[in-house]
Amino acid sequence: TSTFMQAVVLQVINISTQTLLRICFLIFGMVLISISVVDSLTEFFLAYAGMGIAFSMITPSLNAAATLSVEPSEQGEVAGFLAGAPVVGMIFGPTIGTLLYNLDPTFPFYYGGLGAIILGVYFQFVRVSEDH
Repeated sequence: TSTFMQAVVLQVINISTQTLLRICFLIFGMVLISISVVDSLTEFFLAYAGMGIAFSMITPSLNAAATLSVEPSEQGEVAGFLAGAPVVGMIFGPTIGTLLYNLDPTFPFYYGGLGAIILGVYFQFVRVSEDH
């Protein structure tokens, strides 16, 4: 899903970085929360497809917004920071997810979705540079 979205869909339709950030974090959050309440395997697959679609649009948008919001001389530092950010998630995500899962199996999805929705609301009020 991610490869198709980035290689085909985002190349064909021209949506601004700001618009993608404004809608995709909200979609990602709603899809994460919906995983906890699905009733069928089809709904489960659709929720995961939605998660892939939203995430595949978030990643390039967030990278573009971050690198365009700094001076050209700082873009390498920002790119390095963004490249390292997923590693932090890989380190802390399983630990936090396990703790939440032990409380209730739906909590990782609810809290992950809540975090994504909060970011989506945040991006409703932040201006994102389209070019520097």
